Amino acid sequence: MKGKLFIFSFMLILGIVSGCSGASGNPTNDWNKYVNEKYGYSFMYPTDCFYGRMPSDCKEKPPEERRAECLCFLDGENPENVFLQAFLGDGDQLSLAAFTVSHHDSSVFNPPPGTDLISWIHENFSERLELEIPKEINMDIGGVPAVRILSPQSPMAPSYEDIWFFQNDILFQINLLDVDNESNRELYDQILSTFSLEE
Repeated sequence: MKGKLFIFSFMLILGIVSGCSGASGNPTNDWNKYVNEKYGYSFMYPTDCFYGRMPSDCKEKPPEERRAECLCFLDGENPENVFLQAFLGDGDQLSLAAFTVSHHDSSVFNPPPGTDLISWIHENFSERLELEIPKEINMDIGGVPAVRILSPQSPMAPSYEDIWFFQNDILFQINLLDVDNESNRELYDQILSTFSLEE
């Protein structure tokens, strides 16, 4: 019962609060703020999400029977890979949302300063024919030019999106899981609208 109450309150944050936007008109106004001091970015996340790693016993029960800490959490302990996971919906109709911000410390995913983002993406993803790789910048994240790439749903996996951008010559990737789900998309769009980068 506690888990169902948490899911209900979480959906209130995502849905009803957008119609009762408060003084600033911003549906994320009361959310918590995550700050990555090492890489100079921040974003807001729902107040009912717990900060820290998912407890080890969470997977012992199906999502609809898990306690609140298992249903939404933000793991920011590793600044290289910040991970938010939430189960959205009600009862046995829950959808899994996962929002990840990564900096890959490798030669492939850490190109030299001055690398052209579009060229790098085409060089590294051209063999993945199912992807429609853009030929130009198609969005911005926190005021920084970025490239959004959709991986459509397949029989083996849900849809997902990758957002790539450079900040201070460091390459970042934001990954969004199951973007075709309406509740997931709403959550992602709200988080992305609060994403901020420092110079």
